[in-house]
Amino acid sequence: MTTLIATATSSNRKTANVVQVYVGGSIEEARASCNGCRLLPAKPNIDNYGHVDGPCYAWNGTVVLGFLSILRRRLLYPEEYTLQYALDNADPSSRTVRLTSLGDIGRVEDGLATDVKDRIKRAEKEPLGFTHHWREERTERNWRGVLMASCNDVDEADEAIDRGWRPAVLLPGGVRSVVTPKGRHVFGCAAQIPEKKIQCDTCRLCVGARKAPDGIGFTGHGAREGVIHRARFNKYENIAPKQGELFDADSST
Repeated sequence: MTTLIATATSSNRKTANVVQVYVGGSIEEARASCNGCRLLPAKPNIDNYGHVDGPCYAWNGTVVLGFLSILRRRLLYPEEYTLQYALDNADPSSRTVRLTSLGDIGRVEDGLATDVKDRIKRAEKEPLGFTHHWREERTERNWRGVLMASCNDVDEADEAIDRGWRPAVLLPGGVRSVVTPKGRHVFGCAAQIPEKKIQCDTCRLCVGARKAPDGIGFTGHGAREGVIHRARFNKYENIAPKQGELFDADSST
């Protein structure tokens, strides 16, 4: 059975003080859950995160360093890192549970997926998260309509929507929102606009059960955001002008 670790609180300014879930009881298990994702670093070095190949922000930034600290403390206080403990001790004003801070929950066993969703529902919160494994049968069965499908470009976003998912799409710097080749609207993440002072827990547009907008776009963030921008810019440079419509989410309905 896959190990899940949860923390009741978070200092993440973007998500707000919400329950954070991690996949894996070790670095190796967490990484295995991400195998197959094109953003995963090919040769991670746990002593030197932020300086390895692969543009995944989580595996190259402070997230993994925080996970290492959690693993150490969990050896002393394992009872404080279960999902139920985190839900019982969460900020009562929080509305969401982040699935996940590190690792991909999409491949967990059917029974575990059901248990996670049931516990979150009983706590009267909403699961907010993403999976890169949205094409896989088990992931579709357990998480479609719950999580967002992580997509590397607008073509993948269209494919995900055709399969019944809402996509979270990688956008280059300077592109707030975009229209896909099939005419779907992808709105830029409001929490990435500093002047808006919006957090994920209040926005909640990335809750997979929401019906609109069609998708959410994210510019690269974390230690490797420049790599993400350079790797993906040409894709949008070619597509967006052809569609003839780049728009600001604030002015769209």
